[in-house]
Amino acid sequence: LYILYLALGCLLSPYPTLADVSFYLTLAFLVYPKYMTSVRGGFIYVYFSFGMLFLGPVFYFSWTVSGTGNANFFYFLTLAFNACQVMFL
Repeated sequence: LYILYLALGCLLSPYPTLADVSFYLTLAFLVYPKYMTSVRGGFIYVYFSFGMLFLGPVFYFSWTVSGTGNANFFYFLTLAFNACQVMFL
C-alpha cells in the first residue's frame, strides 16, 4: 500500500522526476520481487520511459535555447511518461 501511495504521488506531481520513479520502483522490486519480474511488457515500458527521459533535455533545448519549441512539448513529455507509469502499475 505504501508503494502504491508513492507511485500515485509520482504520477500526480506536475513534473515527474527520475528520482521519484526510481525510488518507488526500487522499493517495489525489493518488496514484491515475484510480481515485478512477471510484469508483461516490462521491456517496452522501460525503454519507453528511457525514451521520454532522453527527450526531456531535447525539448528543453528546443524551447529555451533555440526558441523553436513551446510548452506543448513538455506537456506531451509529462503525459507520455505518466501514461507509461500507469501501464506499468
